Amino acid sequence: MKMVNMLKKIWLDKPTKDSSVEYILKYLKYNHNKIHTLYAYDISKRLNLPKDSIVAELGCSGYESLILFRKMGFKKILVADYNKELLEATKNNFKDNPPMIYHTDFNNPIPFESGSIDLVNTLEVVEHIVNAEFYLSEIHRVLKKEGYLLISTPNHAFYMSRWRSLKGDRLGSEGVHLRFFTKEHFETILKDSGFDIIKRNSVGHFPIINNEPWRTILERKRIHHYIPEFLESLFAINFVWLCKKQR
Repeated sequence: MKMVNMLKKIWLDKPTKDSSVEYILKYLKYNHNKIHTLYAYDISKRLNLPKDSIVAELGCSGYESLILFRKMGFKKILVADYNKELLEATKNNFKDNPPMIYHTDFNNPIPFESGSIDLVNTLEVVEHIVNAEFYLSEIHRVLKKEGYLLISTPNHAFYMSRWRSLKGDRLGSEGVHLRFFTKEHFETILKDSGFDIIKRNSVGHFPIINNEPWRTILERKRIHHYIPEFLESLFAINFVWLCKKQR
């Protein structure tokens, strides 16, 4: 009975554009598949960008980030995705003030002018792109001088992934994810693409702490934590990094 009540508290209804910021953040906190969005939001709100900044949302699955950007006061938001159904759902959910919508394959050039974007937000996207290096070079191209890239991707050297490999199991999301990144590998790709990592807010969990009875006591399906840089390689589930265009 305790577990049934616990699940009722964890699984909240999906937010809408009319949901409060508090509700959206609670939804992200208790949905372990969306927790990276919460940690990315924590970075973006600290940037204190002017409200007339141009924000590009590349990959709009769930559109929680889009709702939060609206509530932060940004008026100029561009949304691009390959999935037409997601783009149509985004239009329908923001009928009163829809963002500019672009249907695009991220293996091709991004349909924005060079040097036109202040902030690119792309969460859990780069691992789905065969030519991730080209994708990052395109983000670099469309960003303004000293523009920002807020990016997240799974860490495939996470300790549980290492354990699965030792047992002979496949990597998580194989067949859906086309690229598999480790900390050093992803750092190198970003640097080679012209970005400096200026803020890290990666999320993960530690052994034992993530197990029972702590999950029941804290009413969580997963117990996530901020993972500092020196522990990212082993304990981060998702790298969540803010980068700055360096040239």
